[in-house]
Amino acid sequence: MNLLTGEYFNILDEKGRISIPARLREKLPGSLLHLTRGNGRCIWAFPPEEWERYSRRWMRSSTQTAEQRSKILHKFIAPMQDMEIDKAGRLMIPPSLRDYAGLSRDCVVAGIGDTIEIWDAERYRANQEAIDGDFSGLMAETSAADFFG
Repeated sequence: MNLLTGEYFNILDEKGRISIPARLREKLPGSLLHLTRGNGRCIWAFPPEEWERYSRRWMRSSTQTAEQRSKILHKFIAPMQDMEIDKAGRLMIPPSLRDYAGLSRDCVVAGIGDTIEIWDAERYRANQEAIDGDFSGLMAETSAADFFG
């Protein structure tokens, strides 16, 4: 699969559908996406092979306690729903995930490497501002070679 990148400001329609930009769709292996809760109150949309890779890692990690594993399974595995991108390029967001992410009319669809994130636009802006505020510290803590080498 090709690297998923880009930030796209889209509208969530009254039926709970959002357009997945053509630039992202053309990089996906098909129309099926696995949707679940993401960190920061967004929705993660995984192509099938990436969902398999991540979910196996979450379920089999030997570094987790039973309590940690249970929390991870309830956060990511339990709410997952399979959804198809329709012929018009729209993805239906189930009500439970729309509520979790606090999606309003204005949303952001972001390609994040091997997955897609769907955010409420205001929450996305706030998240980006927080990242910007923390980024110089991150760069100081992490070797520049990790990013540019």
